[in-house]
Amino acid sequence: MSRDTARKIAFDDRISTSQIEVACAYMMEKITSARADNEPFPFLAYRNFRIFEAALVLRLQATSASKP
Repeated sequence: MSRDTARKIAFDDRISTSQIEVACAYMMEKITSARADNEPFPFLAYRNFRIFEAALVLRLQATSASKP
């Protein structure tokens, strides 16, 4: 399911690459903040980070493959 979600995000023209990058950074900030504050590990933030990270990789691969 996460792979399908990442593919949907990666190939959705309404979502820009910079928006995906910002989402990755935000999720990583949540994880880092929880670690610094000795709070429980935010599993959903980690899951979402991995989805957006995969989407970003797919987007960048598709972009580089389409360049001549």
